[in-house]
Amino acid sequence: LDVPAAARASAHDDRSTVGKDVARSLWAAAKRRGWSRETRAKRRRCLARVLDATFDEATHYYQGFHDVAARFLEETGFDPPGERRAVALCRAVARGPLRDATRADFGDVAVSLKLLVALVWCADRELGEALFRPHDDDWALLLEPLWALPWVVSWFAHDVDDDAALRRLWDRLISRPPCFSLFLTRSGT
Repeated sequence: LDVPAAARASAHDDRSTVGKDVARSLWAAAKRRGWSRETRAKRRRCLARVLDATFDEATHYYQGFHDVAARFLEETGFDPPGERRAVALCRAVARGPLRDATRADFGDVAVSLKLLVALVWCADRELGEALFRPHDDDWALLLEPLWALPWVVSWFAHDVDDDAALRRLWDRLISRPPCFSLFLTRSGT
């Protein structure tokens, strides 16, 4: 796969969003803070190519996927062979376990997030009663657990700085059904 050519040829509609997300990416992990301006700029161009080569008319980019792609690139390398491997991984998860988030809208993700309320109630009724009060208008927003959205759609890539822990977590996420991220989120609640 020629990643630069695939990135140029990709016909996805989200290039503007990709550009904005890439421009503010690659800061969070401690090891990234020591990168020079030139290194960060080069790696951002690599990240943009990987993202553009991953998405097409049927698979849509969403905010947060750049964190997933960046973590793949850190594992595979910010060089042409690493880019090819990262594109393969990104395509696999975008069309596989994260496919609900790469559809034209987040409707399926919103429905699955509503399951989180029930999962919390089942695991810990006392916590469920404290967090989710269906008859209390002041707490009604928690019944739409958008606070969990970043964890579910980025697989904790933005929040877990420990590479070894994130690798173990992703090994489990990749090998389990797509809803497994909801169970992890419930455990962390």
